[in-house]
Amino acid sequence: MPLTYPKVLVITGPTGIGKSSFAIELAKKLNGEILNGDSVQVYFGFDIGSAKLALVEQEGVAHHLLSYIDPRETFDAARFTRDATEKINFLNRINKLPIVCGGTGLYLRSLLCGMADVPEVTSAARIELNKREAGVDEVNLKPVLFSWLSELDPLAAKNIDCSDLQRIRRALLVYLSSGVSLFSYQSEHQHKSAKFHALVLILKMDKEPLNRRINARVKEMINSGLINEVKRLLAIYPLKSHAFNAIGYRHAVEFLRSDYDFEKMIELLKRDTRHFAKRQRTWWRNQPRMLDWKFLGSKRFNRKEDLSTTSLSGSSIAGDICVSSISELVELVAKYFADENTFLNDGESKPIVSYLELEV
Repeated sequence: MPLTYPKVLVITGPTGIGKSSFAIELAKKLNGEILNGDSVQVYFGFDIGSAKLALVEQEGVAHHLLSYIDPRETFDAARFTRDATEKINFLNRINKLPIVCGGTGLYLRSLLCGMADVPEVTSAARIELNKREAGVDEVNLKPVLFSWLSELDPLAAKNIDCSDLQRIRRALLVYLSSGVSLFSYQSEHQHKSAKFHALVLILKMDKEPLNRRINARVKEMINSGLINEVKRLLAIYPLKSHAFNAIGYRHAVEFLRSDYDFEKMIELLKRDTRHFAKRQRTWWRNQPRMLDWKFLGSKRFNRKEDLSTTSLSGSSIAGDICVSSISELVELVAKYFADENTFLNDGESKPIVSYLELEV
């Protein structure tokens, strides 16, 4: 029985865990191509601070949705979902396995499970927001708008980080247009309208080794020229461009305008990246169960094992799953998408999202 819905493999987890190299390993063995699932890597020029792979680091594997958005443009979960869906459908048509790799949970949830049916933003709402922003300098814009959001829509303010300018604006526009909280629409939708046959691999790592990797990544970014990259970008793009709010870029901007010294910037960048990783771990611990995804297990495995040494002959994806190496994982993924029974529900094929936790 041919699959009636497109298939997609998703690799996610906290920042610094090694998702990109992991995706490349699997893509080489599974005839796959990689789609970026990071909200900053979509912008061209924002390279070092987003840990974007250079062409040589992609090791000959095709990558999509990287460096294709002008930083002056608005980019959100809806745009990502539309662009990624188009690529996933195309790769399925040419018998390539789409592998979405990234840690932006909101984007991945929207892609796999659909988005809430939110009313269109009205021109009156945009005019009102523009009036409120007029005359407010860049430094005070986020606290001013977040304070306004807290007054108008406490539910949204409770669920949005006070430093996330794009989501603050989005919530304000929805409320000003409809008088209803964005999160009321999202709660009603519940993000359970799956549209792909999907397998999500959630990478996990103990806190201390992950923190060491994060600290090392910050050092590498600084040594690779993050400050000079931000100077160059500021000379081209306005500070209000959303990507400047991202971790790393925000810190470099604040250092360049003398909010704090170089050592303090590094300290805050490490701290905030660790906090971000913690939020990502919490997201991926809770979301799959809330979305009723099928849990396939939680396993530890050895990424360094030779890919030719292990076999899963005679095994099935049903029941207990043993994944101790990349080689076993490659075979598991292949069997997952090849087994038509995986996607049967009451005798008919339906889109199923399953997930496997992998401790690396």
